[in-house]
Amino acid sequence: MSNKNLYTLFLKHFPKDGNAVFLDVVDGRNLTYTELHTQTGQMLNLLTQKGVLKGDRVVVQVDKSIEAVVLYLACLRAGAVYIPLNTAYTPAEVAYFLGDASPQLFVCAPARKGELKKIADKQSVPETLTLGKAAEGDLMQALTSMPVSDEIVDVDKDDLAAILYTSGTTGRSKGAMLSHHNLAANAQVLFDFWHWQDGDVLLHALPIFHVHGLFVALHCALLGGSRVIFMPRFNVDTVLKKLPDSTVMMGVPTFYTRLLERDDFTREICSGMRLFISGSAPLLAETHREFEQRSGQKILERYGMTETGMITSNPYEGDRIAGTVGFPLPGISVRVADKMGNVLSHGVAGILETTGPNVFLGYWQMPDKTAEEFRPDGWFITGDIAEIDKEGRVTIVGRAKDLIISGGFNVYPKEVEAEIDDLPGVSESAVIAVPHPDFGEAVVAVVVPDDSSGITEQNIIDALRDRLARFKQPKKIMFLNELPRNSMEKVQKNILRDTYRGLYMKNTAIALQEKIYQAIPLSKAMGYHIVELSSSNIIAEGPLEPNINIHGTGFAGSIYSLATLSAWTLVYHVLTEQELDAELVITRADIKYRAPVIGTIRCECQLSKNQLQAFVNELVKKDRARIEAEVTIGKLPEAHLHATLFASRKKSK
Repeated sequence: MSNKNLYTLFLKHFPKDGNAVFLDVVDGRNLTYTELHTQTGQMLNLLTQKGVLKGDRVVVQVDKSIEAVVLYLACLRAGAVYIPLNTAYTPAEVAYFLGDASPQLFVCAPARKGELKKIADKQSVPETLTLGKAAEGDLMQALTSMPVSDEIVDVDKDDLAAILYTSGTTGRSKGAMLSHHNLAANAQVLFDFWHWQDGDVLLHALPIFHVHGLFVALHCALLGGSRVIFMPRFNVDTVLKKLPDSTVMMGVPTFYTRLLERDDFTREICSGMRLFISGSAPLLAETHREFEQRSGQKILERYGMTETGMITSNPYEGDRIAGTVGFPLPGISVRVADKMGNVLSHGVAGILETTGPNVFLGYWQMPDKTAEEFRPDGWFITGDIAEIDKEGRVTIVGRAKDLIISGGFNVYPKEVEAEIDDLPGVSESAVIAVPHPDFGEAVVAVVVPDDSSGITEQNIIDALRDRLARFKQPKKIMFLNELPRNSMEKVQKNILRDTYRGLYMKNTAIALQEKIYQAIPLSKAMGYHIVELSSSNIIAEGPLEPNINIHGTGFAGSIYSLATLSAWTLVYHVLTEQELDAELVITRADIKYRAPVIGTIRCECQLSKNQLQAFVNELVKKDRARIEAEVTIGKLPEAHLHATLFASRKKSK
């Protein structure tokens, strides 16, 4: 059986002239392909000396450097699992990653060794070494005495090559397990699809702790035996200086907007370039058009994610349409489905799903989470909302978690953002949902103005009046000098949502109290008592009868309309002549015509076995709520009812 180690694939494509430069650092240093093979051989021996065996994890949080690339490729050669960490992660975050990954070796920046070594020791990491951006640190000191190894450890195609942790904005970070075959298959298809050529020179200004900079960019260059102009970070002056010596550039949209801000960014400076590629965040159609006008080049936008590498790409030859991410790459399939997995028609927005050799093996030590993200037929659920036209071209509408449900209507933020971004005086925008007492969620636009005019909130509202349906129009416009972004320049909408969460929460306690009494007119007679009522929580208790007590909590943003409030009333009417102890637990109420609300209601009472099903039937009959429920009877005297409640269209008189 042939060795499926990804490094063997790269080695086959090294230039015949070993003195050809691989990494050409803008500070004057460089690394040839022969030096690369030699140093990774030395590093492999060092890893072995430190106890790193095939399958062991190596966690790395260091600045971008030649040596960091050598360390990554040496881990491949050793059959170890490389785990790069964002350099912005805090010690507390690093502690989580070390505890989760259980690495044999942790490599950090020399300046942070004092605090991070203690954390690594606490997490029982056997070895900690340091590596600086100028090759300082004890890792490189130890390397000088290492002999060169010719070994490339044998691996199977499904053996792990890397684990990349997701951002974890909606929970703790998940480690996406990527195999040698995952990375090799994606690298080869991109190399061919983008028509990589002899003599190509890649301008590299991306970080190397991310799929884009580490895998997409460097893997294509290694397969081409290409020279890489290696920048420590994006700097517009340096990019402008190096563009005439380059043929390919990969970047995030911010790279291109920064170039467009410069008067010295011209067609002449791009005359030797054959390909500009954009990804990791959506590229505005306006940026796409302006870039073509200024440079004579159409940016090629592609789409992918940590778990899959690249999935789609606009064509190298053919129409590169602004606002789309092109077609599925060869060997990769995509489809759009609803939440239940039913495949949708062309042009209908739904959740994008994909399958192919690029799709990861699962989340590290999270089998349940892995199972949640795959359909029974093996398709991976990306979580992105997309449309596929009749030609098969994919357009990303937004993230499923960013979907806004306002007054029962779905609003896709990207559609609203596109209209706002086209307005004169607007640099960019981000559209988010915030809790609203009437609509459940309100559409709010956060706008970054440009310097061309003093655009106002009313200007934007007036401009959108005839361009978007009323339910899509922002109810408020907030202005910022810049949008919060992560290290890959993706807008952090979670920060914006947290910032503006309280926009409509003023005087909420008073409004809630009024609404509660409207929803439960018998509350006083029932002995209903509000223990806590604030802008973020409601806790209510009440001895409705001598043998009935109710305790409820929920999010105040729309709890006044929560069907569970109606349920409390219904409980009072239904629970009579009880014989056995039972508990009603409702952990989520999806308000069909309001907004999803997370809450919990516990009702401790006496209830007969037969009445438990009767209770559900009775709830369904009521005007105020429609119930979808499943009744589970445990061993007596315990009985549990789990129900999902929906508000009814029918309003009480």
